[in-house]
Amino acid sequence: MKRFLTFILAVAALLTSSFLWAQTTSKPSMAPLCKGCHQTDSNMVRGTLDYFVEKTKTFQLDLSAPGAPAKEVIFYDQCTKVKNLEDISEMGDYKGRAFRVYYYETSEGKKIATLITRFDILKTIAPEDKLDKAGLKNLMLHDKSVVLIDARPPVAYKAGYIPGAIVIPAAELEKHVDKLPKDKNTVLVFYCVGGCSSPTAAIKAKSMGYKNVKIYAGGFPDWITTEVSYIDPELVNNTLKSNPKGYIVIDTNDAKNSAKAHLPNAVNVTIKNFDEMSKKLPAKKLVPIVVYGPEANEIANKLIGLGYRGTRVLPISITEWKNKGYLTLSDKLEKSFTVIPTPKPGTISKDEFENLLKNPNSNIVIIDVRTKQEYEAGHFPNAINLPVDDIASNASKLPKDKTIIVTCATGVRAEMGYNQLKDFGFNVKYLDSVNKFQNGGYEIIPN
Repeated sequence: MKRFLTFILAVAALLTSSFLWAQTTSKPSMAPLCKGCHQTDSNMVRGTLDYFVEKTKTFQLDLSAPGAPAKEVIFYDQCTKVKNLEDISEMGDYKGRAFRVYYYETSEGKKIATLITRFDILKTIAPEDKLDKAGLKNLMLHDKSVVLIDARPPVAYKAGYIPGAIVIPAAELEKHVDKLPKDKNTVLVFYCVGGCSSPTAAIKAKSMGYKNVKIYAGGFPDWITTEVSYIDPELVNNTLKSNPKGYIVIDTNDAKNSAKAHLPNAVNVTIKNFDEMSKKLPAKKLVPIVVYGPEANEIANKLIGLGYRGTRVLPISITEWKNKGYLTLSDKLEKSFTVIPTPKPGTISKDEFENLLKNPNSNIVIIDVRTKQEYEAGHFPNAINLPVDDIASNASKLPKDKTIIVTCATGVRAEMGYNQLKDFGFNVKYLDSVNKFQNGGYEIIPN
C-alpha cells in the first residue's frame, strides 16, 4: 500500500511539473539570440524593444523565433529601476535594441517591470573593430575578399540588404559554418540594425578562430539613409502574387526600346524623365518601392536623395525573372504610381474598418485603448474606452464570442492591446494607422 501511495504521489508530481512546464513555456521568455549567451530566469524576459509609450507607461518586447511571433507587453511605474539608462524616458531611443526586464505579475496577469536593463554589447567591441559607413565602403572597395554578413533573421534580410551581403542569423552562426570562409584570416564584417546581433555574431566568429572580425556599427538603418539596398526577388514575386499593388514598381528600361514585358504595377522612369515623374510620387516617404532595369541603381540613388528610404533595387533582369518561373509579366506600363502596402498580420484595413463604422455589426466590438482624456476629446463611433494599461484587469469582462477591433492614436498602443488580448484568447484585430479626431469627425491615415 505504501509503495502504491508513493507511486501515485510521484505520478502526481510529474503531472503537476509537466503542467507547470507547459504553462511557463507557452510563451518564450527570451528571444533566440539571447539564448546563446544567457540563461532563463523566473519573472524575467529578454528581447528587443518594439515600442515604448511614456504616456501610458508601457512598452513591448519582441521575443519572436523564426515562424513563431511572440510579443510581450510590460508596464512600469514609479518603483521601476533602470540600468544603462539615465532615465526610463530614454528607453524609447533604443527601438530594436536588446533589453532584460525583471517583473512581477498581478492577479489579473499584468506584468509590472521592477528592473529594466539595456544591453550595450557594442562596448565589448574594440574601437578598431567598428566600422562606420565610409569605412565599410572603403574596405569593400579595396579588399574583394571581404565577407559581408547580415546577422539579422532571413525575413529581415529578404526585405532589404546591403549589396554583396550573405545572411547568417547571429543566433544560428554555429549551424552555418559552411558559409564562412575556410581561411581564418579573411576579413568578416557583420551588420544588423545597430543592436546585439552583429556584436554577438562577431564574438562567436572570433571564438571560432577568425582573426579579422569587424562590425558595421550603424547597420542597415544607417546604410539606407544614403545608399542603395537590394531586395530578394522571391519576396517580390510572392508579394506581387498576393497583392499586385504591394509596391510602387519602377521600370528603368528605355520605354521605346524595352521588351514588351514588365513587372505588374510598373511605371517607366529613366534618368531623362526622372524630374518630371518624381513629382508624381506619393508625398508619404515610407512607401515600399522596387526599382529594376539598367538604370536601377541611379534611379534608386535619386529616390533615396528625395527621402524615399523604402526604395529597394531588384538585383535580377527581366530575363532572369522569366527563367526562374516567377509571376507572369505584364505587357503594359502604368501611367501613375499606385501602392497598397501589404497589411501586417493581425491588422484590419482602413476600408474594412470604415465599412464597420458605417454598418455596425453586433458581433464586432471596437475598443479605443487611449487614455480617458484622449478618448473624451474625440473617438470613433460606437468605440468603448479601455486604456491599454487596464486591459489585463478587465479582459474577463470582454465577450469571447465577438471579434474585437483595437484602435488608438498611432497604431502603437493598438498593437500592444492586440497582443495582450490575443494572449488572453480573444479573436482580435487592430487598426494600424494614425487617427485624428476633430469636430466630431475623424481621419484615418494608414501607416
